[in-house]
Amino acid sequence: MWLSERAGAGGGAAYARARVGTVTIGGRNAAVLLGGEQRNLGILSPGGLQWRPGQDQQVLVLETDDGERYILGAADEGGSTLGEGELCLKCGETWLKIGADGSISAEGEVHVCGDVFLTGRLFLNGVEVQAGGSDD
Repeated sequence: MWLSERAGAGGGAAYARARVGTVTIGGRNAAVLLGGEQRNLGILSPGGLQWRPGQDQQVLVLETDDGERYILGAADEGGSTLGEGELCLKCGETWLKIGADGSISAEGEVHVCGDVFLTGRLFLNGVEVQAGGSDD
């Protein structure tokens, strides 16, 4: 009861609200069409992930109770073959998919800086590659 009384204090509670809009200017200082165009919206992403919305993407915009607006994420663009429990990072035509079975698939160039450790068999164009060694 105390909470409901506190919410009613001051003439009514303020609530955040969310709406879906279309990105008109992509990038770090994105603009989104939400009835009128809203510019320089902040972008909120999960920790460790950086993302910039692209032009014409459908995005979810959160308006806080103090009037600030943030882009929270993009609508699923469809065409995905993701199964339950799977994850796919996609940028243009490049993607990285982590399957629920532990498999990792990628499309595009892969660059690795650092050591690569492989346990198991290695296949190149469908043919198993045998590890070579020196007889020294």
